[in-house]
Amino acid sequence: MEVIMVRQLWISVFIGIAILSAKTLAAHDHDHGHDHVHVGVGVDVGVGVHSRPATYVQVAPPVALLETIPTMPYPNAYWIDGYWRWDDHWVWSPGYWTTRPQPNAVWVGGSWARHPVHNGWSFSAGYWR
Repeated sequence: MEVIMVRQLWISVFIGIAILSAKTLAAHDHDHGHDHVHVGVGVDVGVGVHSRPATYVQVAPPVALLETIPTMPYPNAYWIDGYWRWDDHWVWSPGYWTTRPQPNAVWVGGSWARHPVHNGWSFSAGYWR
């Protein structure tokens, strides 16, 4: 939730700067005999910290490793399972303890799925629900 709110704030700031710049340019161009200004604003909004374009891997991910979960480091800590990630080869990202963003939040783990069109495997990142 905080990530989305911060992104919305930055988008608002960016759009505000673009509008202010457009007004400044319009005043400047009007002084030089021009009647209009074209301003383009591009916004790229992702959900979550790890949003990125899909990568398709031709080799199926290995079976998940069975991890020994260490003792909970503090009350109400939440365990996030490890997963396989692709970095020109399969690399295990181990699980870890973290704090929930909200008391009742539940982690939906990321997963690899076979993509029929791209003939490869793509990863859907985990997220809090």
